[in-house]
Amino acid sequence: MKARLVIVFLVIILAPLMLLGWLGDRMVTEEQELLNNQYKILMSSRLNDVDFTIKRLLESLEPELMRTIEKASVYYEEDNGIDKIRRLVRTSPKISQIAVLNKEGKVLFPSPSLPLSKSEKEFLDRTRSVWDGGYLLSQVRKAEADRSSGSSQTKWSPQQTRKAASISPTLSNQSIRHGWYTWYWGNGINLLFYYTDPSGKLIAAEISRIRLLADIISTLPTTKLTDSILPDARIRLLDSRDNRVYEWGGYQIPQGTKASAERSLTPPLEAWKLEYYSTDREFESILAQSKLVQTLAPIVVSGIFLLGLGLYFYRENNRELTEAKEKVNFVNQVSHEFKTPLTNIRMYAELLENEISNDQSKASQQLGVIVSESQRLSRLIQNVLTFARGQRKKVTLRPSKTNINALVEALLDEFRPSYDAKGIVTKVSSNLADDMWCDADALRQILGNLLSNVEKYAAAGGRLDLDIKKIQGQIEITIQDQGPGIPMVEREQIFQAFHRLSDSLTDSGTGTGIGLTISRALARLHNGDLLLDKSETGACFRVILGELKKETS
Repeated sequence: MKARLVIVFLVIILAPLMLLGWLGDRMVTEEQELLNNQYKILMSSRLNDVDFTIKRLLESLEPELMRTIEKASVYYEEDNGIDKIRRLVRTSPKISQIAVLNKEGKVLFPSPSLPLSKSEKEFLDRTRSVWDGGYLLSQVRKAEADRSSGSSQTKWSPQQTRKAASISPTLSNQSIRHGWYTWYWGNGINLLFYYTDPSGKLIAAEISRIRLLADIISTLPTTKLTDSILPDARIRLLDSRDNRVYEWGGYQIPQGTKASAERSLTPPLEAWKLEYYSTDREFESILAQSKLVQTLAPIVVSGIFLLGLGLYFYRENNRELTEAKEKVNFVNQVSHEFKTPLTNIRMYAELLENEISNDQSKASQQLGVIVSESQRLSRLIQNVLTFARGQRKKVTLRPSKTNINALVEALLDEFRPSYDAKGIVTKVSSNLADDMWCDADALRQILGNLLSNVEKYAAAGGRLDLDIKKIQGQIEITIQDQGPGIPMVEREQIFQAFHRLSDSLTDSGTGTGIGLTISRALARLHNGDLLLDKSETGACFRVILGELKKETS
């Protein structure tokens, strides 16, 4: 297959395949981005669900804490109130200690001036930074000011305040001044739930960290349950020091794996965070549920169809080329087989023509026809052989020193019987005196094809002018007939292989359609050309030949 045909074939097949591939890649990219976003939303949604669960747990604690703090506020004003508060702490498993402060922020209970238990002393030690300088009271007043002005602060939750008010009937007619406060001590954060009573006292309850962790863990899924719910993922709850509080899910996290998603908890536990880890299998399961495969299926099928179609045409083209090559080889072989006996027939006919006496004019005329037709057949066979070699790019020239004038005269002598029979008068003019190096057989074939065309197509003109001259180192041979000429639209097409002015088999002037093609190719091998010049009457062909070097082969 020729390189140009291969390129065209590849363009026809590859262009649609590349377009389909581009469309498929674009769809895959967009689908991947969409699925990645959906996957991120899924992970965030799962973490949000966990955060909401913990938030609901803290909200559910607020009513109980409010009731306990209200009792402590009332007890403090009664006789033996301190003992009652201590009893209240012992009977409240979710509270580690209760503190009572006056409106100036001074700690009234547990006061260092009173006899204190070990746990009360430890409470004062770990909360000293909270009470010193009235820090907690200033924070409470700032939070209340922010709340009244509509602003928010991360440590305070107005939503939780509204929730507590709605479920605590004892506060329905009072100013709601309560919330959460966090501080760091020891191994992490500690929580205080505070309330400011109408008299201005601030009552704060320290939440039991151990009990709070237990309650949080009890609300989260168990590992056995999540092995089936999250077989390819794992969620971790980390405290403020990034220590694992709890984790669940079927995925065993390798060392050094980075979380796929994370988020902080809602205040007051904003220092804690949730991390989501997942394997590629979880994303692949989401991908399998998408419509990407259904969308790409027609593209893949179309691509396979185009590829198969291309392979089919490629095989068919190769098969046809093989068959054509076999036919050309067959014609070439047959032509070679014809050439030897035809040469013998022509040679003995010419010898016999020379031996026949003049009084045997009829026999001489008949023998002349045999010689003329054998010469014509030789030219046809030579054209076929030259064309076949040209198709295989095996045409080579054999330069020799040649007398152009003598070659032309000898060639005209071969055509003279047929020219005389058709009334064609020839006139030759030449200013060429020197011999030149050229392939005599190739030049004979070029001129033979042109003279044969005059015989077939331009005999009605009755005249042939042949001019030979040397111009700037090149030989130009002009052949001018007086026939019907060649239409303008055919001037370049006649040099194409197998093109003929008439395709009718009944026309007397039909030919193989390769004579001019071969003649131009041979002229160009001589560093020249074969041209059709403009002419007022008939056709005018001009053969241009450059002199070959002696060593050219």
